[in-house]
Order: sequence, then structure tokens, then C-alpha cells
Amino acid sequence: MTKQKIIKVLELILLFSITLITLSSTSYANENNSIIILLIYSFEYTTKPIFEYNTTYIFFIIAETDEKNNYIKKAARPATKAYIDIVTDYPVLTSVINNYLDDYIDIVSSGQDVNIYVGRKNSNLPKDLQKTDNKNWKYENNIITYTSKSEGLPYNGLVVKDGTNIYVFGNEIDGDIAALRKLVDNQEFYFSKSVSSRADYISEEDLDGLFVFDYLHTDENQAKYRKNNENFRKVVENVLNSDVTSLSIKRVLTANDNTSLRLKNINAELSVKYKNFSNPRPVVLGHGVFGDLFSLEKLANKIAKDNAFNGKYVRDVWLIEYTGGPNTECSTCPNYDYNTLKTYYWPALLGGVLKYSNKNSVDYVGYSLGGGLALDSYTQYYQGTSNTIGYYLNDSGNWTTFNLSANFVDHMVLLAPMGTFNGTTRFTAIIDRHGNQTKSALSQYNHISQKNISDSINKVCKWYEIDCKLLHLVTQSDGVVSYNLWIDIQNRVINKSDSNPSLTSINKLLLVRSRLGGFSDDGVIPDTDIQSIYQNSNSTKKYKAAIVDIHASMADFPGTYYLISAFLNDVTYSRFDKIVWSIEED
Repeated sequence: MTKQKIIKVLELILLFSITLITLSSTSYANENNSIIILLIYSFEYTTKPIFEYNTTYIFFIIAETDEKNNYIKKAARPATKAYIDIVTDYPVLTSVINNYLDDYIDIVSSGQDVNIYVGRKNSNLPKDLQKTDNKNWKYENNIITYTSKSEGLPYNGLVVKDGTNIYVFGNEIDGDIAALRKLVDNQEFYFSKSVSSRADYISEEDLDGLFVFDYLHTDENQAKYRKNNENFRKVVENVLNSDVTSLSIKRVLTANDNTSLRLKNINAELSVKYKNFSNPRPVVLGHGVFGDLFSLEKLANKIAKDNAFNGKYVRDVWLIEYTGGPNTECSTCPNYDYNTLKTYYWPALLGGVLKYSNKNSVDYVGYSLGGGLALDSYTQYYQGTSNTIGYYLNDSGNWTTFNLSANFVDHMVLLAPMGTFNGTTRFTAIIDRHGNQTKSALSQYNHISQKNISDSINKVCKWYEIDCKLLHLVTQSDGVVSYNLWIDIQNRVINKSDSNPSLTSINKLLLVRSRLGGFSDDGVIPDTDIQSIYQNSNSTKKYKAAIVDIHASMADFPGTYYLISAFLNDVTYSRFDKIVWSIEED
């Protein structure tokens, strides 16, 4: 066997091992996770820098042991030892606050680095005018005065570090909670031995203070407010951890054949006023080929709760389902093709989100097929249409027509979008060899599962075709799509003359590619497609980033969510971000 063949076999075995682990992994670590770092070395010498991922591939795998505690922690290292004294009007909240802080510090009774005094009635709180961090403050007559400002709002709060003492308090319990969140948000200062003086004030315009106040006073939570019972304890626990979402599933009907498609809304339980202030556009997530309404739910929850920025950018999130649903994959369901998805299904779902959320535009995150659909369908409809694009249920429960306005997508994220497959990957190589052979075997089905496709390929591939055998082992999903759509995808792979779409009239674009499968690609989408889509897209501002993962799991890869959240909320990428994620900007 030649050296090249040996290398290829070793690459495939390595890819298979990583794939099996990755498909069962999760995105972020908490206190019950272990993190394994694999360093994967290429066999070919290169002088390119490490961050281009051509020589050394750094891959993170999170071994989840408890999925009931997925709050994102930013624990200080090394952990600060702290003595905590909590005094509020609600003893039931003492354990909640202790548990919240315990995720970031080591709570001790002696030998502490700092003392943390929580609550406006804490006897350790100074009673006269103080000067901290060159700012004057005092707490008098149940009102915080900060640099001569006394706003008197329930959510006004203050966090102060004076030597080894930290004071965390507010005008009301709302302010206590907002101040606790501010302490954690700025923990790198408050828990640092090199910082002896700091003060942060939650003012009238502080978005995090508004967030806390709004949640505590929703229609549902107002009746629980300031009650020393389990209901109020749970409300406070939720708002401390930004766990404030609710779920609802809605439907639209398509204009071509009245197919019923589902939308799932993951929405923060906050007032319309707050959401309009902090959340200008809904975020819509579109899944991959064998996905359904629940495929991107982990990513959707993170965006809705804003785990990356501690609740500063909560968003109204919608999952859409153009394939994989009860009304698209059944014995009597339409045998739809790609053109049907592009012309009818995707625009009907986007229009439905706009009607149900009463907005004029959305931000969109599309993965794989969901990215390709967005490219093609938005280019077709970005100028708007006065024609009926679908039907939604109005407040009276009646199906009502709707159309699309111009420029209905503002920010667009494409995660390894499906293009024309003008390049070679592990996936395209198999389809090139055996795609036509499997068409007749699959034609007995109107709707086929990933397992059906994998089995049909395995039957015709030779014993020495290791990539075929590995594909069969790792693609046994029951996810279902129509026969016509699958044949359209196969034909794209086999026909190498198609040109990639040029995304038109998008305000901002983020394109995330993934490398590991090939190793210069993600195993499915050719890197040449990604480069072509990026270069030809017309955007006011566009970014391209790279992660190290295989195609199947890139939506859950550590870092993917952060890249998306920062982009959707117009947070400037740092120099460190740009190096780690190979971010290009135009």
C-alpha cells in the first residue's frame, strides 16, 4: 500500500472516531462536564500559521453528564474565597442567591479573600457618604444616591468594592437582583486582588435593570412578586439565570397547496415594551436536510436567553420547519422538490414569523439546507411581492392571506450553507461514485430516511471503499425528506457546472464555514462553494469565520453560538476573536 493510501485510511479512521464522539457531544461546559482537547496533526508539512487549521486541528469535546443545569458560567480562575452575608425581606431567597454566587466563587466561613454583603438592610452597609472609584454614593431613606443622582426606581442598584468588602444592594428586591447580576457580569474586576476600588450603578436606562424589573412584573409574575414563598423563589431563580423563555407552536399554510407548516416560538416572558426596546427583530433559525422543528433548539434557547452576554440581548426566536414535519413527511404528503421549498415553503414560514410577531423584518440563521434555501429564496423575494405567499391564523382564529414586504431579512447568518457542490468532499465523492446507482432503489419511496439512503449506498459500494462503510455506520438517523428533494441534492453534486447563488440586498452577512471532515472542509460542503458565496454576496457589511468541526455538529460547536450572538447584536469582534475564528471582514 502506498504512503498516500495509508494516510487516507488513517484520516478516515480518525474522522470516524471523532464523528462518533462529536455526534453525542454538547456545546458548553458546566460544572459536571469534562473537556477533552484533541490535537490532530496533518501528515503533510506546511508553513501556514496554526490558526488556519492546516497543520494542527484543535477540537473540543464536551462530555455532558447532567443536562438539567445548562446555565453558562463565567467562573473566576482561580476561584475567589468569599464570606457571604445576605439580608433581604424574603428569607426564601437566601438559598437562591447563595446558589447563584456559588457558581462563581468559593463560599467560605473563614479565610476569605473578600466579604460580600447583599441587601439594602444589611447592617454592614455604610450609613454615611462614601467615595469609591472616585464616585460619591450613599444609601439614605431607602434610596440610592450615586454621583448626586437619586432616581428612586425599584431596579436601581449598586455594586461597590471597597478593599476586601463588596456591597450588593438596590432600592428594592428588583435592584438587589440587578446588582447581583452586575456583580457577576463584572466579576473579573470585583473578584480580582489587583482591583481594590470599583462601583457600578444600575441606572434608569440600564438595560439589565429593565430586564429584571420587567420580568418580575409580567402579568404572570406580578401576583408572585415580593411573596416569601416557593413561587417567588422560582421567579427570582429564573431571572438571575436568564431562564425566562416560554414556548408556543404556530402554523402557516402554503400558497401553492395549503401544506401546513409549523413554527416554534421561543420567547422571553417580557413585556412588549421591553422587547421592542431591546429586541428590534425576531431571530429565525432554519435547519438542515434531515432536520425538523426541534433540530436547532439548543442554539435557539441560547440566543433567546442570551447566554453569551448575561441577558443583555434577549431575543424573540423562531424555529421553522420546511421538512421533517407531520404534514411534509407522511404517506399522503407532497413529494416536494427543492424548487417547492424555495418558492413556497421557506417564504411562507418567514412571512408567518413576520405576521405573528408583528414585525417588518427578521434576522435569519440558516444551517446547511436552511442556508442554501435562504440564499435562493431571499434572492427571489427580497424586493417583496404583492401576491399571496401564505396564510396565518389571525386573532379571530381565521386563516388570513399575507405577502412579503421588501428587504424582510436584515442580518443573515449562513452556517455551511448548501450551494452547488462545485468541489470534492467525503460526501460528494460517495455521491459521485454511487448516487446514480441508488436512484432506482430509492424510487419506491415518496419519503426516505437518512437510514434508507445510507443502506442503499452501502449495498453498492465495494468492500474496500472505507468512506462508504463509515458513512453507513454513522448515518442511521430516522430523519425523513421527500424523494424528489434528495434527488435534487444528488443532481447538484453530480452536475459540476452550476453556479453558486449571489445573495442580494442583505444588510449584514456572517458566513461560518467548518473544517475537519476533509480536513480542508467539513466533510459535506466544499470550501470552494463557501468562498464563492462569500465573494459574490452583496452586503453592506459581511464577515467570514471558521470553526473546526464536522458538518453534522457545527451548530452545537463551542464558539458557534458566540459568533452568531455577537453578530446578531452588532457586538464588535475583538482582535482575539478574529484570530481564533479566522474572521475576515469586508
